[in-house]
Amino acid sequence: MMILSVQQHHAVIYHRHDRAAADAGGMQTQYNLQPSVLPNFYKTSPFTAGFITASTRAAIADSIAQRLDVCNDEFDMKRCCAMVLYSGVILGLCCELMFNHIFPVIFAGETNPLVLAVKMALFDVFINAPLIWLPPAYIVQALAYRFPKREAIQRYITDVKQNGLLKKYWSLWLPASLTNFLFVPAHFRVAFVAAVGFFWMIVLSAVANKNNGELEVEICPIDCPQEPEPKMDYPRAME
Repeated sequence: MMILSVQQHHAVIYHRHDRAAADAGGMQTQYNLQPSVLPNFYKTSPFTAGFITASTRAAIADSIAQRLDVCNDEFDMKRCCAMVLYSGVILGLCCELMFNHIFPVIFAGETNPLVLAVKMALFDVFINAPLIWLPPAYIVQALAYRFPKREAIQRYITDVKQNGLLKKYWSLWLPASLTNFLFVPAHFRVAFVAAVGFFWMIVLSAVANKNNGELEVEICPIDCPQEPEPKMDYPRAME
């Protein structure tokens, strides 16, 4: 009986040891799989991932910009929603569609990675930017603040002709786009644009949306600019 009891005791110990080892192995396997969850999400659900990334980034960056604006005591929800809508739709959805679904068709015959990246970057900043990426920023703001869309387009044209909008856009986004298409994996291209534009957006969204004609103008303790309506100097900042 004593021998049987000792054998049973050792069996219980071995069972517990094996179970602990199995649990540790399972935990290790689970830990090893965790880093691949995010890339898999961007690969399997690119549009959803892009929209979430872009809109979340826009909300955070604009909230920071509004907190830094000493001429604004109240949080401007319309402005934040305009930023989120523009960034989520234009960056999260349209950029994903353009970069990873349309560009591969347009440049299907190019096999040299460097030449391909240069072609995509040039197409993006010189064709997509003035026709697709920038005008919706003005239109979205017009919808948010309820001023005429024709006036929004006129502001865009004025900024292009008189304020050097495209030159300033190209100075940042041409090298950024080239880096994006040359080095960044396809499923992270939208996230890369969001990352590059994050701090750019914090600074410039405060400039682009300073005052609104529909909001009551308040006297600030410092000399704050009091334009009747917001001016869109750098709309790509909202991406």
